[in-house]
Amino acid sequence: MGFTQGWLDEVPHQTARWIGGKITPEIVVMHDTASRLDEGSAANYLADNLAKVSVHFVIEIDGKITQQVPVDRRANHAGRSHYHGRDNVNAFSIGIELVNPGRMEAQGKLLARTWFGKTYDIAHFGIEAITTAEHGTGLWMPYPASQIEALVWLLQELFARDGNALTDITTHWYISPGRKVDTNPLFPLDHI
Repeated sequence: MGFTQGWLDEVPHQTARWIGGKITPEIVVMHDTASRLDEGSAANYLADNLAKVSVHFVIEIDGKITQQVPVDRRANHAGRSHYHGRDNVNAFSIGIELVNPGRMEAQGKLLARTWFGKTYDIAHFGIEAITTAEHGTGLWMPYPASQIEALVWLLQELFARDGNALTDITTHWYISPGRKVDTNPLFPLDHI
Protein backbone atom coordinates (compact mmCIF):
# COMPACT_ATOMS: atom_id res chain seq x y z
CA MET A 1 0.00 0.00 0.00
CA GLY A 2 1.48 3.37 -1.01
CA PHE A 3 0.65 6.95 -0.22
CA THR A 4 -2.79 8.20 -1.19
CA GLN A 5 -4.39 11.62 -1.01
CA GLY A 6 -6.34 12.20 2.19
CA TRP A 7 -4.31 9.84 4.38
CA LEU A 8 -3.59 12.64 6.86
CA ASP A 9 -7.05 13.93 7.69
CA GLU A 10 -5.86 16.30 10.43
CA VAL A 11 -3.91 18.43 7.95
CA PRO A 12 -5.77 21.17 6.03
CA HIS A 13 -5.46 20.94 2.26
CA GLN A 14 -4.84 23.72 -0.25
CA THR A 15 -4.36 22.49 -3.82
CA ALA A 16 -1.23 23.75 -5.57
CA ARG A 17 -1.43 24.93 -9.16
CA TRP A 18 1.69 23.02 -10.21
CA ILE A 19 1.26 19.30 -9.53
CA GLY A 20 3.17 16.73 -11.55
CA GLY A 21 2.73 13.05 -12.26
CA LYS A 22 2.96 10.05 -9.95
CA ILE A 23 6.12 9.48 -7.91
CA THR A 24 7.34 7.08 -5.25
CA PRO A 25 8.94 9.34 -2.64
CA GLU A 26 12.19 8.06 -1.17
CA ILE A 27 13.45 11.14 0.70
CA VAL A 28 12.10 14.26 2.38
CA VAL A 29 13.68 17.60 1.49
CA MET A 30 13.46 20.41 4.03
CA HIS A 31 13.18 24.03 2.86
CA ASP A 32 12.80 27.56 4.25
CA THR A 33 10.21 29.74 2.56
CA ALA A 34 12.49 32.86 2.68
CA SER A 35 9.27 34.80 3.16
CA ARG A 36 7.23 36.92 5.53
CA LEU A 37 6.10 35.29 8.77
CA ASP A 38 2.43 36.24 8.26
CA GLU A 39 0.25 33.14 8.33
CA GLY A 40 -0.78 32.07 4.85
CA SER A 41 1.61 34.40 3.03
CA ALA A 42 4.05 31.70 1.91
CA ALA A 43 1.37 29.01 1.57
CA ASN A 44 -0.75 31.18 -0.71
CA TYR A 45 2.23 32.01 -2.91
CA LEU A 46 3.34 28.38 -3.12
CA ALA A 47 -0.18 27.26 -4.01
CA ASP A 48 -0.46 29.60 -6.99
CA ASN A 49 2.51 31.31 -8.61
CA LEU A 50 3.91 31.93 -12.06
CA ALA A 51 7.34 30.53 -11.13
CA LYS A 52 5.86 26.99 -11.35
CA VAL A 53 7.01 26.23 -7.79
CA SER A 54 5.02 23.86 -5.60
CA VAL A 55 5.54 21.90 -2.40
CA HIS A 56 3.88 19.04 -0.57
CA PHE A 57 3.59 20.71 2.86
CA VAL A 58 3.97 24.18 4.39
CA ILE A 59 4.49 24.54 8.16
CA GLU A 60 3.70 27.95 9.66
CA ILE A 61 5.64 29.35 12.62
CA ASP A 62 2.77 28.41 14.97
CA GLY A 63 2.92 24.79 13.77
CA LYS A 64 -0.11 24.85 11.46
CA ILE A 65 0.49 22.44 8.57
CA THR A 66 -1.06 22.78 5.12
CA GLN A 67 -0.78 20.06 2.48
CA GLN A 68 -0.66 21.35 -1.10
CA VAL A 69 0.42 18.38 -3.22
CA PRO A 70 -0.45 14.70 -2.64
CA VAL A 71 2.63 12.85 -1.41
CA ASP A 72 2.48 10.43 -4.34
CA ARG A 73 2.59 13.27 -6.88
CA ARG A 74 5.54 15.40 -8.00
CA ALA A 75 5.98 18.90 -6.57
CA ASN A 76 8.41 21.47 -8.01
CA HIS A 77 10.34 22.26 -4.83
CA ALA A 78 13.96 21.24 -5.45
CA GLY A 79 14.88 22.73 -8.83
CA ARG A 80 18.27 21.74 -10.21
CA SER A 81 19.35 19.11 -7.67
CA HIS A 82 21.38 15.98 -7.04
CA TYR A 83 21.17 13.36 -4.28
CA HIS A 84 23.59 10.44 -3.89
CA GLY A 85 24.22 9.92 -7.59
CA ARG A 86 20.74 10.87 -8.79
CA ASP A 87 19.62 14.09 -10.47
CA ASN A 88 16.13 15.62 -10.51
CA VAL A 89 15.28 15.19 -6.83
CA ASN A 90 11.68 16.30 -7.42
CA ALA A 91 11.08 12.93 -9.07
CA PHE A 92 11.59 11.00 -5.82
CA SER A 93 11.05 13.36 -2.89
CA ILE A 94 8.55 15.05 -0.62
CA GLY A 95 9.16 18.78 -0.12
CA ILE A 96 8.37 20.46 3.21
CA GLU A 97 8.61 24.25 3.56
CA LEU A 98 9.14 25.86 6.96
CA VAL A 99 8.02 29.48 7.16
CA ASN A 100 11.23 31.38 7.89
CA PRO A 101 12.69 34.60 6.45
CA GLY A 102 15.94 32.94 5.38
CA ARG A 103 19.30 34.71 5.30
CA MET A 104 19.21 38.29 6.55
CA GLU A 105 21.70 41.15 6.82
CA ALA A 106 22.29 43.59 9.67
CA GLN A 107 20.53 46.93 9.45
CA GLY A 108 22.23 48.79 12.25
CA LYS A 109 22.88 46.96 15.50
CA LEU A 110 19.32 46.05 16.42
CA LEU A 111 17.61 44.94 13.21
CA ALA A 112 17.97 42.17 10.64
CA ARG A 113 16.81 42.94 7.08
CA THR A 114 15.43 40.28 4.69
CA TRP A 115 15.95 40.12 0.94
CA PHE A 116 12.38 41.41 0.53
CA GLY A 117 12.94 44.47 2.75
CA LYS A 118 11.23 43.40 5.98
CA THR A 119 13.14 44.03 9.21
CA TYR A 120 13.03 41.98 12.41
CA ASP A 121 14.26 42.90 15.89
CA ILE A 122 17.38 40.78 16.48
CA ALA A 123 16.91 40.38 20.25
CA HIS A 124 13.15 39.77 20.10
CA PHE A 125 13.40 36.98 17.51
CA GLY A 126 16.66 35.47 18.82
CA ILE A 127 18.37 36.09 15.48
CA GLU A 128 21.98 34.91 15.34
CA ALA A 129 24.98 35.76 13.16
CA ILE A 130 26.42 32.51 11.79
CA THR A 131 28.87 31.58 9.05
CA THR A 132 29.11 28.07 7.62
CA ALA A 133 30.66 26.63 4.47
CA GLU A 134 27.20 25.64 3.22
CA HIS A 135 25.36 28.85 4.09
CA GLY A 136 27.95 31.60 3.93
CA THR A 137 27.62 34.51 6.35
CA GLY A 138 24.28 35.84 7.49
CA LEU A 139 21.82 36.56 10.24
CA TRP A 140 19.43 33.68 10.85
CA MET A 141 16.13 33.35 12.70
CA PRO A 142 15.62 30.22 14.81
CA TYR A 143 12.65 27.94 14.25
CA PRO A 144 9.96 28.18 16.97
CA ALA A 145 9.40 25.07 19.08
CA SER A 146 5.78 24.81 17.83
CA GLN A 147 7.02 24.64 14.22
CA ILE A 148 9.61 21.96 15.00
CA GLU A 149 7.08 19.92 17.02
CA ALA A 150 4.67 19.99 14.06
CA LEU A 151 7.48 18.97 11.71
CA VAL A 152 8.48 16.02 13.91
CA TRP A 153 4.84 14.89 14.05
CA LEU A 154 4.49 15.17 10.26
CA LEU A 155 7.72 13.27 9.62
CA GLN A 156 6.66 10.51 12.02
CA GLU A 157 3.38 10.21 10.12
CA LEU A 158 5.13 10.16 6.75
CA PHE A 159 7.69 7.54 7.76
CA ALA A 160 5.06 5.37 9.50
CA ARG A 161 2.95 4.85 6.37
CA ASP A 162 2.63 1.22 5.29
CA GLY A 163 4.53 0.37 2.14
CA ASN A 164 6.40 3.67 1.93
CA ALA A 165 9.89 3.86 0.47
CA LEU A 166 11.13 6.82 2.55
CA THR A 167 14.74 6.38 3.66
CA ASP A 168 16.18 9.81 4.50
CA ILE A 169 15.61 13.45 5.44
CA THR A 170 17.82 16.09 3.86
CA THR A 171 17.97 19.82 3.15
CA HIS A 172 17.78 21.98 0.06
CA TRP A 173 21.36 23.20 0.54
CA TYR A 174 22.56 19.58 0.57
CA ILE A 175 20.90 18.65 -2.74
CA SER A 176 21.67 22.02 -4.40
CA PRO A 177 25.05 23.05 -2.92
CA GLY A 178 26.23 26.54 -3.78
CA ARG A 179 22.78 27.40 -5.16
CA LYS A 180 20.59 27.15 -2.06
CA VAL A 181 21.15 27.82 1.66
CA ASP A 182 17.93 26.49 3.18
CA THR A 183 17.30 25.24 5.74
CA ASN A 184 19.25 27.78 7.73
CA PRO A 185 22.14 26.84 10.08
CA LEU A 186 19.83 26.95 13.12
CA PHE A 187 17.68 24.10 11.77
CA PRO A 188 18.01 21.15 14.20
CA LEU A 189 18.77 18.57 11.50
CA ASP A 190 20.50 16.17 13.90
CA HIS A 191 17.44 16.25 16.20
CA ILE A 192 15.07 15.75 13.29
